Amino acid sequence: MRLSLLILSVFVFTELHAKRISNDAYPLKDPYFATVFAATFNAKDKSIYGRGDENSALLLNRQGQVVKYGFWGHRNKSAPLVVIIPGLGGSFKNSFISGFAEFLLEQGYSVASISSTFNATFYKTSAQSKVPGVTAQDVQEVRTVLRSVMTDLKKRYQLESSRKVLMGYSLGGYHALVAAAHETEYDDPSIKFDRYIALCTPTSLVFGMKALDSFYNVSAHWSEEKVDDVIGSVAASFVGEASLGDGLASLQQEEAKFLIGLSYRLSLRDLIWNIEEKQNIGIIKTPATKYRRNERLREVSKLGFEDYLNLYVKPEFLRREALKAKSGIGGSLLSLPVKFVDEESLVQWLPVLANNPKVRVIQAEDDPVVTPGDADLLEETFGERIQLFKYGGHMGLWPTPYGEQALKSALN
Repeated sequence: MRLSLLILSVFVFTELHAKRISNDAYPLKDPYFATVFAATFNAKDKSIYGRGDENSALLLNRQGQVVKYGFWGHRNKSAPLVVIIPGLGGSFKNSFISGFAEFLLEQGYSVASISSTFNATFYKTSAQSKVPGVTAQDVQEVRTVLRSVMTDLKKRYQLESSRKVLMGYSLGGYHALVAAAHETEYDDPSIKFDRYIALCTPTSLVFGMKALDSFYNVSAHWSEEKVDDVIGSVAASFVGEASLGDGLASLQQEEAKFLIGLSYRLSLRDLIWNIEEKQNIGIIKTPATKYRRNERLREVSKLGFEDYLNLYVKPEFLRREALKAKSGIGGSLLSLPVKFVDEESLVQWLPVLANNPKVRVIQAEDDPVVTPGDADLLEETFGERIQLFKYGGHMGLWPTPYGEQALKSALN
């Protein structure tokens, strides 16, 4: 029996209004296996891909730049709308987005989706910032995209949504919460939402990125043959050659960690490649010629998230801080109360978010990319507005009814 079917058969539901939810029936008690399992989340009906539109919206005040977004329209043009921000590197049309779109359509919502600010294609075609990773800058990018998409939706579909929800998962959840913390600064009602939902938000981007590096680096002393075997054992389950249960059963914990780290490292590689191609910052020394493409790609592939933070994000952060000090800017999203990027975390926005009744959070206590102990802090901040599960890893709740029930509750 496939693992997903096994999970469906053993669930015992708990009241979801409780702050902490003991989902002891969840069979993957190891958070790394649960996180690998998250990759199975997708639309059950694959026709959802064809039912969604892929649109280009003109980015406002960007001299002809456009941004691509996805849209699945409910037949009722006044149906409530959910706009989804994906996780780190995620595209507006990935499998997670399709899974959420299918579920939300069934609940009576229209759905729009945008790409992550860390998505390589988004960066290449739509971003204004020099590098993604400075949250104030990234959320400004999200804000511009949201305004442009909302304007396009109204013009293209005559959409008059009765209610608007901004939902993000993983890094997208972090960005959704920061947007919620600063909504009083927005003078455009199109980017003020009736509900903000964060699924599996990291609490410290630095901790989360270092964790992803540590997961990937467990393979440092592996042979190429072992790397191929580990990837193949799980990849086979996605092409019908085996069940995911068989794939997970054959893995060791460090192998699950590697698979998590690898998936994010590939996104980082694509982003850095596009940054250097667009900005030529000079971190990558191999010349950008067609004859040395593979050599250049190997050099890019050696950089991890901590390298990215130190070589790309921190210099950009300090450059912006210097400009703000020179110009005297302060007191808004442009001026964050931090001195170094290492100190940046969700904690600085929690006092504001604690007083925002529109915010909802869904989290697993054992999420391996969340700073240890921060689940307690989130519970203290959000109280009844957080659903905190005992098990689920990072995004591992959503291939299961636990995730569906939690999202239904958060939407209401």
